[in-house]
Amino acid sequence: MIFISEIGLNYNNNFNLCYELIRQSKLSGANIAKFQLGWKGKPNEINFLDHARIRQLHDWADFFEIELMFSIFNDESLNLIKKFNPKKIKIASRTLVEDIKLCQKILDLDIKTFISLGMWEDKEKLPFSNENICYLWCKSTYPNSLEDLKKLPKKFANKNHKKIQGFSDHSIGIETALIAISR
Repeated sequence: MIFISEIGLNYNNNFNLCYELIRQSKLSGANIAKFQLGWKGKPNEINFLDHARIRQLHDWADFFEIELMFSIFNDESLNLIKKFNPKKIKIASRTLVEDIKLCQKILDLDIKTFISLGMWEDKEKLPFSNENICYLWCKSTYPNSLEDLKKLPKKFANKNHKKIQGFSDHSIGIETALIAISR
């Protein structure tokens, strides 16, 4: 099991807070601290990350011995993150639905790619079959309600969903994640 801590843009443009969020991710037992790259990411926006800031994130992650991963939202962000030779990348469900060409470029890197299926309608017909994909079941509501989560698979990576191997959680608390872990 891999535990990914979603930092996203929760540092609210206070870049130095990222140090503490990475540290807390490690202390919570996460394997990976994940940020978003390219969404609300222009200078003076809430999630601005340039080469120097990404280098600093990597230095902090190395210090705490936790891997970094980024959700990629546009071509510029993909080109930027490739300079850091990522081991893993995440594709948000919005990107999957709105920019299938960007998704293909990411998959062509042939690195482990997590794809969230929150906005993807047909979970029986997944868009890619590459071996480097790990699809994540997701419900794109923020936060998830218990009603939203009724379709959480009874078991992940079963005969009907060989590629849906995990869960991208948007709920409050840890209960839903614990249910997913048990499956």
